[in-house]
Amino acid sequence: MNKEQLLARRAVAADVVDAPRRFGPWQSEGLGRRASNPWSRRLGLGLGLIVLLVGCTVPAPTVRQGLDYGFRTPEQTFRSWRTAVQGDLLVEEYKTLSKGWRAKNGGASLFAYSEARDTVLEKYPQLRWLLYRAKEPEVVARGERMVLLQSRVPGPLWFSDHWLVVRVVRQGYWDLWVDSDPYQPTYGKQVDDIVDSQNLYYSEKSGTPLLYGIVEVKPKAASWPDDVSLLEVGWEWKIDDFQIVDAPLDAGDMPPGM
Repeated sequence: MNKEQLLARRAVAADVVDAPRRFGPWQSEGLGRRASNPWSRRLGLGLGLIVLLVGCTVPAPTVRQGLDYGFRTPEQTFRSWRTAVQGDLLVEEYKTLSKGWRAKNGGASLFAYSEARDTVLEKYPQLRWLLYRAKEPEVVARGERMVLLQSRVPGPLWFSDHWLVVRVVRQGYWDLWVDSDPYQPTYGKQVDDIVDSQNLYYSEKSGTPLLYGIVEVKPKAASWPDDVSLLEVGWEWKIDDFQIVDAPLDAGDMPPGM
């Protein structure tokens, strides 16, 4: 072996000894080559994007969520609204909204709401995802027949949290179901105050305290009142407004515009 061959072998041996130091104590030479490969970086970025998109998908509501649908408390109304929006259930969404919200946002009827809803989703395109991620709401403020709720929405991965602020109002309603009209079994409607509208009436004239539920009906049919399967008068809580904010509200605070 001549002198040039000996020097070449020594150079190769030095490269082998120095290789782990070039790629770090926890990396192999092969891993170092893959890390420097632009296609490997793109693949890793693509997989990360897929994970993020999967994390942002909204599943259908559960059976338990459906069974909890109702408007007896502000918190239940919030959960019902979340269930309806999460499931993309137009009729159930419409039922969660107050008389005032419908008047302000062009949703006086179910058909009108189907168009007004598009405007809402254009303003808040991530509303379904935000409601799905929202935690159980807490009461921030109370007023006369009004409760302000806020719910923390955890941000995905490295994104910051948001807060969903919802104003829920107490309003009256009456409902009448008639078996003889299968195409429109309910004639119920919302009213601001069931006492002022005299849908709920209290009297002691007979000597016994009585509470009456009084509703407007269509012209009397031959079989009335035998066909009446439900007469209902009461109070319920409905969604009146909402905002998405970057920081939580302190107790008693009201966000601008609400």
